[in-house]
Amino acid sequence: MKTVTQNTLQMGQNRMNIKEIARVAGVSPATISRVLNGSGYVKEETKKKVMAAVEKNKYTPSLIARSLSGRDSFSIGVILPEVGQKVYSGILEGICRASQPYGYNIVLMNTAGDLKKEHEFLETAENQRMKGLIVAPAAEDDKVTREKLVRLEEQGMPVVLTEGNIKGAPFDCVFGDNWRGAYEGAESLMEAGHKKIAVVRGIGGTKEERERFRGFLQAMEDHGLEVPKEYVIQDGECAEKISRAIGGLLEGDMPPTAVFALDGCGTAGCMRCLGERGLIVGEDVGFMGFDDQEIFEQLGFRLSVVERDALEQGKETMRLLQERFDEKDGERRRGKRVMVPCRLILRGSASMKTVTESARKRRLAGKKEGK
Repeated sequence: MKTVTQNTLQMGQNRMNIKEIARVAGVSPATISRVLNGSGYVKEETKKKVMAAVEKNKYTPSLIARSLSGRDSFSIGVILPEVGQKVYSGILEGICRASQPYGYNIVLMNTAGDLKKEHEFLETAENQRMKGLIVAPAAEDDKVTREKLVRLEEQGMPVVLTEGNIKGAPFDCVFGDNWRGAYEGAESLMEAGHKKIAVVRGIGGTKEERERFRGFLQAMEDHGLEVPKEYVIQDGECAEKISRAIGGLLEGDMPPTAVFALDGCGTAGCMRCLGERGLIVGEDVGFMGFDDQEIFEQLGFRLSVVERDALEQGKETMRLLQERFDEKDGERRRGKRVMVPCRLILRGSASMKTVTESARKRRLAGKKEGK
């Protein structure tokens, strides 16, 4: 278990104590404590006044003093399946930024997608009596995780899910808007002139994969365009298989003019296919991907992508957890859903040039002849 003690590092820089902050804000030290600890009810106007004074004076509460109170009221557990992935590192950064004004200690637990580790970390959160918990579940249908999270909420520990859901339990959740992102990505290809668009689905079974595919199909339907069965490629675990499948389409009787890859593996397969055939992305074949990856730009591919705002997703997750801390006694509000918009990054690969058909046929013919 790794601990991110961002607030502990700032303790030596404090220039004001809680009494001085209270004097600046015009409230009592007890009110300052209630706001920062998320305990008890404080009027929204007063809370804003307190937070303004805290941020302006860069005040960070003493974690040592708070730990002596007999209850761990400042640690927030963050359980992620793979912190090395860009989306999860972005979410973590957003959580840390949004939590900083409150003086929380962020405890990071990386499961590497292992459900056994996830269960162990949930036990750790309970044993350490953490103030709240943010979880990106490794699986949405795991009964053990669901039961443990329900028990933690019943014990008074607020839980917020991000980048994944848990079936059968109404937890608060924050998601990237994958459906809308895929819809707008498909529309961008259409606006560039494409009507024959193949789609590479991600690894089946995940909520985000299903939402992206639904968004793509809805965009095509809304614009009166069909998606032939052969245009749907679902070999999400192997870039080589994806490359062969796309190559077969491009060399067939009804070649698509563009491809929409709904995950990083699909993008890798597409780029492999085009490279092997000497085709130019954005000229011979239009392309739209999902999630920006620096490696492709480093390799010279200027790809248009739908990008999730992971940083904002992390901030929104922390804000939602803070809302739970601010609830009045006896007030229960669960099952809230927050959708964070995606954004389009257009670099030209979605374009459709007038030479597309002739250039593609010429290069494909050259490849077949071994030129």
